[in-house]
Amino acid sequence: MVNDKIISLQELNRVLAILESDKNSPLTDSDRRFVLDRLIDDELMVQQGKNLNLLRLDSNVRNSLIRAVSETVMAQSAPSVPDKPTLTNFYQSNLAFFSRPALLEVQQIFFRSKSDNEHNLQRAQRARSALLKHGDFAEVKSEFGDPLTIDIPATLLTPVKLKDYIGSSLVDVASRLDVGEISQPVRTAKGVHLLILRERQDAGAPTFDSISELVLKEYQRRSYETTMTEYLSWLRDEADIVIKESP
Repeated sequence: MVNDKIISLQELNRVLAILESDKNSPLTDSDRRFVLDRLIDDELMVQQGKNLNLLRLDSNVRNSLIRAVSETVMAQSAPSVPDKPTLTNFYQSNLAFFSRPALLEVQQIFFRSKSDNEHNLQRAQRARSALLKHGDFAEVKSEFGDPLTIDIPATLLTPVKLKDYIGSSLVDVASRLDVGEISQPVRTAKGVHLLILRERQDAGAPTFDSISELVLKEYQRRSYETTMTEYLSWLRDEADIVIKESP
């Protein structure tokens, strides 16, 4: 006993077994006393940490404890490996999650924001009319548009990657275009944009068999997430929680 806290014989024997396997020889009474002293010291340090309120003051200690509790809950409630019909049904119910994103090849003509924004819109409309009259894109861009430091690569890109070049609002515009269609002028904080959708490869879901391991991992991840949500809900129900609202 260490201040009313028990160091069990089971814990002592567990550590002794580890020491004996490392030592490759029978343990002596001195070895046994050494291990017991270390366990006593460890328990004293843990208790002192509580006395010093380190659980609240030290974020590393707090995070380690939270992680240890989470791992314990998961280990105790680890679900059995689901059968194939269960996984197949899970896959079918989450096709959107497992589908590959659409790929888009987009071109743009940019009209930099200036003091006269109406002039920018007029330039964009003239450029659009020139393109609709089967004008050459490079020529129209050179004649009407403003240069960009980094332009969109002439290749198929995912919407996430395309967003790096033109932003999410313009990606939404491009996603709604038909192949070969020219957008209306789109105004942003930086200026006015004309977009052309050159090519599209629609999203598609891979077969279940080709990603069965990924489906299993996602199934387990969501099962663990549900377990933790239920466990935290139980802890809240058992606790006395008072929230004082600010005035």
